[in-house]
Order: sequence, then structure tokens, then C-alpha cells
Amino acid sequence: MVHRLIKLDAPVVEMAGDAVTTAAAIVEEAPPLALNFVFLDPYSIRALDFRILQSLSRLKYVDMLVHLSKMDLQRN
Repeated sequence: MVHRLIKLDAPVVEMAGDAVTTAAAIVEEAPPLALNFVFLDPYSIRALDFRILQSLSRLKYVDMLVHLSKMDLQRN
């Protein structure tokens, strides 16, 4: 996906690393008044560390879409 966006001259910044530290780095790099959209697609609910959401919520204008698999949910 990133390579296709780069070919279209989109302002893409690629970051690698574990999700917790990368989320914090994204918040530092994002322009303060930018409109931000975050799509999170964790491998499982347990893989979604709450510190990721805490970091990303520091952005002033942010919408988040979190995709959770129905197979991970269990009702008692």
C-alpha cells in the first residue's frame, strides 16, 4: 500500500517498530492541527494494548476505527 501511495506523490511517512512506541512517535510527528484518521486492525483483542489508544488520543483532531474480530468476543 505504501509504495502505491508514494508513486502517487502522497505525503507518506513510513514508520516501523512495535505498536506502542510507533503510536507515540506518530503523535510527535503529526502536525498539531491536522485532521487525523487512525485505522487499527489488531491480530486479536489481547494484542490491542491500551497504551496505543492513550498515545493516539493525544492528537487534537482524530477519528479512530478499530476493527475487532467477532470471533474474539465472548458473552457470559
